[in-house]
Amino acid sequence: GRPVFFSVEFYTRKGEVVHYSRAYSCGLRANMKQARVRGLQQCDSAGNKIGHPVTVSIDNIRMFNNCKVVI
Repeated sequence: GRPVFFSVEFYTRKGEVVHYSRAYSCGLRANMKQARVRGLQQCDSAGNKIGHPVTVSIDNIRMFNNCKVVI
């Protein structure tokens, strides 16, 4: 189906804060439920891919659609 776009802000392994104003989730070659990670792909306003997929731990997500994430 069609990808669902969202904005997300997360911490990297080095502790840097990264903000994607438009991204969508993509698959990874791992058990995402057991490893607690998600694949994110940044895209432009037309929906074209920018860069490469990034693996993000769900515990490191700081904001999702401009709403603060509380765990």
